[in-house]
Amino acid sequence: MDKRQTEIQRFKQARIERLKALRNQEKEDKMQAAEKARDIQLQKQQELEQYKIQKEKQFLAQKYLNKLAYEHAYSNLPTAEDTAAAELHRRQVFIQQKSEKLFKAEQVCKENHKIAVMNLKEKYDEIQKNKNIKLQKKIELDQKEQERARKAVLRQRTIDEERKQYDIEQDLYENSINFKIMKAKGAKFTDIQKVPGIPIFQKDKIGFNGLEIVREYNPDYTEDDFLVADAYSEAQNFKQNIKVKEYKKFNVERMNQHHRVTSQAQEALDILEMIQKM
Repeated sequence: MDKRQTEIQRFKQARIERLKALRNQEKEDKMQAAEKARDIQLQKQQELEQYKIQKEKQFLAQKYLNKLAYEHAYSNLPTAEDTAAAELHRRQVFIQQKSEKLFKAEQVCKENHKIAVMNLKEKYDEIQKNKNIKLQKKIELDQKEQERARKAVLRQRTIDEERKQYDIEQDLYENSINFKIMKAKGAKFTDIQKVPGIPIFQKDKIGFNGLEIVREYNPDYTEDDFLVADAYSEAQNFKQNIKVKEYKKFNVERMNQHHRVTSQAQEALDILEMIQKM
């Protein structure tokens, strides 16, 4: 029993010793940490002091350098003559550069002007060429128109001469004795129309185409007269129905036909004269 109590007592004592040792160790650690913190704080303060001292030295050094530079610059300031000479040189350089630029610009303007003049001359020559071409075409058209008008005048003159000749021949023919004799005759009777109060008229079928005309009735006509008049009536009817406007353009075929019919009429007149002499 005593042994057990002794063991317990010894265990408690050991525990107390261990706790004391832990407390002592903890105190020692705290003290070391505090000392370390103080050392760090002291080091930072020392570094700050060193930094301030360094900055102060740099400031003083820069101030001194600025003073030296100012003194050096002030001692080396140019005089009024130097300043005027420098300004004059600067202005001379500026004027020279400006003159060179103006000279180059003037050369460029001259070249551009020369090119523009050449282009304008080419355009003017082209326009003048086109005008000459148009003028030449107009002259040619005017010449063609004049030639056409001249031909038209000649053609109209020919037509007028043919018309005049035709009128002369027609007048001579109508004033001839044979025409008056044939005019007094008639054509073959195909129908008699009696109209009260006016002379008796007859429908005459004439020519080879069976054309019908109305003429005054004459009972003294003989059958031979009718037969002879048939050929002439065809020719005379053809001549009377020719319109002047058909002769505006010269037509050889129509003129030949006209002469052929005129010849047939002349043959009819010759036959009439032969019958009258019998």
